[in-house]
Amino acid sequence: MIRKSIALRYAKGLFDLYHSKSKLEDAIGYFEMFLKILKDNPSFDRFFQAPQIPLPEKKKILKEFLNGKFDVHFVNFLLYLVDKGRWSYVRQIARDYIVLVEDYLGIWEADIVTAVKASDEDIKKLTDKLSYVYDRKFLVKNDVNPSIQGGAILALDNEVLDRSIAGRMKKLKDDLLKTGV
Repeated sequence: MIRKSIALRYAKGLFDLYHSKSKLEDAIGYFEMFLKILKDNPSFDRFFQAPQIPLPEKKKILKEFLNGKFDVHFVNFLLYLVDKGRWSYVRQIARDYIVLVEDYLGIWEADIVTAVKASDEDIKKLTDKLSYVYDRKFLVKNDVNPSIQGGAILALDNEVLDRSIAGRMKKLKDDLLKTGV
């Protein structure tokens, strides 16, 4: 809980900075690129979390590596995290920042789970329908889970609509067991 509130505080600070510069979505792109770098190079992440490495060395490496690739404000934000010993929060800060921006822009996320990958056309139709019904913009992510056998499961904020074959079979089984058949 404390970890989440610390990350949220930093995310709000970055949000305020980029909001004043009308570049909220730019920082999302920076975070996505940066998190990919961390994922692809775990030793890079470990380097910045290592307490035995002096801060000036960490900052020097970070500046050299990121200069020219990212906005100066984003680089300075990461340097600030290094200074304050908050590097381990960078992923949670990124998640919190993205949620803040999407909320500010009126964008909701929806996850649809299907047995096979849904076509781009089907995702577009679903996005349009959700936007119409909820009067919001939507980002729809498609996850594939063959165990649902067919149909789909739609997760939207705190609502889940299960129209999968596996879900229907489970409901049928539960109903039959309740009635004693």
